[in-house]
Amino acid sequence: MDARLALFLAVVVFVAAAGAVAYRRKRARVRGERGALFRDVWKMFDGVEEAQDDVDFPVLTGERAGHRWRLEPVVDSLTYRKLPSLWLCVTCYADLGTEAPVSVLLRPTGNEFFSPNRGYAHELPPPDGCPAHARVATPVAGAPPVPLGPVGMLLGEQATKEVLLSARGVRVVRQVGEARQGAYRVGRRIDLGAPVVDADDLARVCDAMVATVTERAGVAS
Repeated sequence: MDARLALFLAVVVFVAAAGAVAYRRKRARVRGERGALFRDVWKMFDGVEEAQDDVDFPVLTGERAGHRWRLEPVVDSLTYRKLPSLWLCVTCYADLGTEAPVSVLLRPTGNEFFSPNRGYAHELPPPDGCPAHARVATPVAGAPPVPLGPVGMLLGEQATKEVLLSARGVRVVRQVGEARQGAYRVGRRIDLGAPVVDADDLARVCDAMVATVTERAGVAS
């Protein structure tokens, strides 16, 4: 084999190997950063289980205040002229006895794939304290409005995207991160950094959800 060809092949192999190592290191770093999302909130729940698929953000489940909970992050990059957001879907499972689910979606764009609101054909009047730019809807015609109770106070906060009540429980969607502008504007690369859920804020949200569950349980009984 020609010496120059051998040298060229050796360089190609070296560059490919170095690239593979760098790629694996980067994925390991991203996985570690994203895996730390719930590091400060584990202590809030009992029987915690956390599942992380490759470099995706983890999903946390556990028990709190006598109820099962699920914390599921969602990356949303579909909203036009907006930086991609990291939403946290917080679900408290409980038997609320509601006739039909009710979704209050704030600042709707029609691209909220994580929300059932768009598929709910029947609109309801907004609850007290609800911001003007919101869509309140249910899938059942003639369903009566459902008082949100204490969880309704979250509607006035910028971080809140949706409050959903159904027979299975309460779900609140909150923004916990946003893509870095430079990386996204230049190369459409979604860099969410290393977000960590704030324990105090989540505890406050959970307390409001539990208060609504307790209130609804009293109505159902």
